[in-house]
Amino acid sequence: MFFYFLSLIITLILTILIFRIGEVKNFSKSKKILLVAIIIVVYLVRIYKYNTTLGLNLDEAMGGYNSYCLANYGVDDHLIKNPVYLIAWGAGMNILYPTLAIPWVKIFGLSLLSYRFTMVFWSILSFFALLYSLLKVKIDSKFILAFIGILYLNPWMIMANRWSLESNLFPIVMIFAVAIFNLFMRTKNKRNRWIFLILWNILIALSAYAYSNNWIMLAVFVPVLYVYLFVSKKINIKEGIVGLFSELIVGLPLVFYILVNFFGVKPFNFLCLGIPKMEESRAASQMIFTASGSVFKNSLKNFCSSIYNLSNGDGNIWSNIPHFGLIYPFFIVFLIIGLMYSIIKIRKSWLNSLMLIMIISCLPVMLFIYPNANHLNALIIPVFYFISVGILYVFRTNKLQKIAIVAFSFVLLLFLNSYFFINSEALASNGSLIQPIQVEKAIKIASKNAKKVNFIAWDSSALYTVTRFYEPISPYKWDEEKEKPVPSPVGTNYMKYGKWNFGSELTKSMQNEKDSAFIVEEGINLNYLPSNMKYDGKYGKYLVYIPK
Repeated sequence: MFFYFLSLIITLILTILIFRIGEVKNFSKSKKILLVAIIIVVYLVRIYKYNTTLGLNLDEAMGGYNSYCLANYGVDDHLIKNPVYLIAWGAGMNILYPTLAIPWVKIFGLSLLSYRFTMVFWSILSFFALLYSLLKVKIDSKFILAFIGILYLNPWMIMANRWSLESNLFPIVMIFAVAIFNLFMRTKNKRNRWIFLILWNILIALSAYAYSNNWIMLAVFVPVLYVYLFVSKKINIKEGIVGLFSELIVGLPLVFYILVNFFGVKPFNFLCLGIPKMEESRAASQMIFTASGSVFKNSLKNFCSSIYNLSNGDGNIWSNIPHFGLIYPFFIVFLIIGLMYSIIKIRKSWLNSLMLIMIISCLPVMLFIYPNANHLNALIIPVFYFISVGILYVFRTNKLQKIAIVAFSFVLLLFLNSYFFINSEALASNGSLIQPIQVEKAIKIASKNAKKVNFIAWDSSALYTVTRFYEPISPYKWDEEKEKPVPSPVGTNYMKYGKWNFGSELTKSMQNEKDSAFIVEEGINLNYLPSNMKYDGKYGKYLVYIPK
């Protein structure tokens, strides 16, 4: 209840502060009502059953355990002190989210409630930060309401903000960067200008720790943005040097990480930070360059697939619900209209220019990185900005805008019904990648009643991450107990550690393990289950047997 109460108090306080701003006081009554409605819905769709609607994802299990290790021991599960990047599966995992989750995990222990709260918490804060900045730069109130509503109440953002895939933090960090950038561009106070300049550059650098796939986007975004700022005389040489130096200082550990992992430099410590060497590279599996055929054709195909993904989703139940893409299907039309209108009016608004630079910077991602929802998440801010521009361009009159609000509300309700009810079973458990919430109870019962537990599932790949999440152990103990890893589609995999043994079937030798407990996925042959086993119950898709 603490997390629900805390998020509610924060939302109420920030709402009160927002309504004390002069720009909101000048809103008409209907706009104030709409703003309150947006705030309420944005809050509710993030906090409602966020810890139980989606089952435990294996990436969450890996990230959560590493957050636990860092919180309590100062090292990750590979015993690296304060790593700038997690080795995790062997090919790496972004560090920013597990780091931000440390306070909640440290105080309240490791659980989906505590680990996912970081995403919910920062998503809500980013909403108010962006809203505040838009109000302060005195953008048209209709556009403010359209943009924040569409950005935070679309399928892509709602689903991404309700679970703890660490790469989904990238858009949230960039929203904070955009909010501070807005204030920087507007302020004339010399002291505040320097503060905002350094802050938005630090945030852009921090976003690199949120998602490494978007380094290619940032490599375009930063220089193009600075060229624009210099050419349009928005900043001077001194400010440019300070801004870029701020980014370099914050991003320097990642520069060292690149030297270690791509240029043969040996792993080392930088100040208190560990610069690790990955066990394998994911680049080949993420990018098109190793695919057969010409780079041009593959790039064009990849770009088309990216557009398709935007409208129709990537087919992963944790990223998009069937019949709802990453954006509402008809929104692609408004995206095109808004993009064309913004290009025509590029000189009218520096915010237009920023968003155009951002979407242009995403082109390398769309061309060269295989698309799915999280691979494309750098598009979230500019895409919904241009959709908002397109909708307001099409629905120009008050009457049409009221119709648009009603239509959007209806589609949103359809999506929420599909997400929370129609597809609830698929979200709760999906293959081996999404483990049912009830597996926690199965693990705890089996562990409590036996010194050894056999965890048998159709796909036993990476089940060790699930048991480590729900029964976390010291990383030093983990390092002692884990057996030699075996190849797996998800990366480094362990079939045994401590009391836990994982497999895809019951073997004849297990008949003699009368002191062991068994967690068995339904449908698996139970012929070799020891005769003294007592059936405890079914937990999600798992049957639990304990010694009599």
